[in-house]
Amino acid sequence: MSKTLRNMVKNSDRIFFYGLHLLSKRKRKAMYAVYSFRRHIGDIALSDDAKAKKIELLNAWQKELCHIYEGGVPTSKIGREIFDVCRPFGLPKEDFITELKFLREDLTKGTHLFSEQEFRQCCDCFSGAMIRQVLRVLGCKKESMIDELSACLGLAVGITMVLCNMKDDANRGKLYLPDFCLRKAEISSDNPQEVVTDNRLGVARAELAKIGQENYFRGLELINNLDEKMARRMRAFIYVYYRYFEIMEKRGWEVISPKPALRSWDKIRLLVKAYMEK
Repeated sequence: MSKTLRNMVKNSDRIFFYGLHLLSKRKRKAMYAVYSFRRHIGDIALSDDAKAKKIELLNAWQKELCHIYEGGVPTSKIGREIFDVCRPFGLPKEDFITELKFLREDLTKGTHLFSEQEFRQCCDCFSGAMIRQVLRVLGCKKESMIDELSACLGLAVGITMVLCNMKDDANRGKLYLPDFCLRKAEISSDNPQEVVTDNRLGVARAELAKIGQENYFRGLELINNLDEKMARRMRAFIYVYYRYFEIMEKRGWEVISPKPALRSWDKIRLLVKAYMEK
């Protein structure tokens, strides 16, 4: 296992890193590779490089995935790890491709008001793909369960990230609140900075949060249908996102900054909770 990828995970989130030690070495290595890929392409999209350069780098990753899955030779450390440790878990190329697709489209669209259908598709492309990858690494073989869990938890996690990062996204000229939420709040502007300073924003955020809450509840119910070991590990993964959601809900949806934060002790407590529950 590349020390570069291991350290990338460790330096990004130590609690997540140490939590992975509860997995077998084989599964842990696969999770390192999945996490590192997502972190790397996310860093490309958020970098200060010109848009054309970012798209060029993301396109290069699409070619790298073709090398990995279609008989070529991967040229990057992350690519070689995906080749060595992810393919045996049956992680399809399409889930990595959809993550790249989301970032490329996001770069090319500029300021764009999402319809509800587009919003759900974006959540499926990024957070839904992540849920599918985690489930397969954990050993879930039932495709119907993977589809159901990735649909509801992918949407819930995607909503959480949109609500967490709204101010930062607006500073980048991005607005991910879908149009029906803005209509509910009677906000007519689609300018990100105008929306985040509108005193009716809490109404729009609360409308999206209702969908997030429903899908967290549904996803956690579905997790109970997994075998006990897999269910505990999946809860440990989801509880951190849900805790961010709860922090925002408690302080009120009209508050968009600072972003919710968890101390190391909070993450340890959530990890213990996930493994103690039955």
